[in-house]
Amino acid sequence: VVKEKGYVPSKSELDNQYSFFNGNLKKHFGNYAKMCKELNIDQPHPTPTTVTETDEELIEMYKEFSEKLGHPATIKDLDTSDEIYNSDVFVTRFGSINELRKICGFKPGKSRKKYTKEEIKNKLIQVYKENGGRISQKQLSKIIPQSTVLRYFKTTRLSDVWNEIEKELEMK
Repeated sequence: VVKEKGYVPSKSELDNQYSFFNGNLKKHFGNYAKMCKELNIDQPHPTPTTVTETDEELIEMYKEFSEKLGHPATIKDLDTSDEIYNSDVFVTRFGSINELRKICGFKPGKSRKKYTKEEIKNKLIQVYKENGGRISQKQLSKIIPQSTVLRYFKTTRLSDVWNEIEKELEMK
């Protein structure tokens, strides 16, 4: 793929353009960063371990970048630029690029949502009850991608999700 494209595509680009990629990546390498390291290629836009900017600062960053582009920045725009964080940072903080666009006053793009937060919450409650408590990240990934869960709950910590599930169960 790198030879074909002439550059190292981002994980999002590989996921979107090569449907086989995500499963094969996990099976053979574990994750995108490990793949890049093992293949001795530079990861084009590694997500920083710590993002120090507030939500408001990220919103302003996104608006300024979009103004520079002349249109609301897409995932591809974010992932191929070295001027701004990659899309993962924004999706994790705001739930989706469309949510971020709405906050910024831009028109949202086409949505590809497969779930609603309520559907995910109900599934997690069911799993919690069936297993008598929280399940591991590995077990969760067999049911629904952890990144999807974190995105819909707008957090980077699975423990925050389980805390919310437990509060929900206490209220019932």
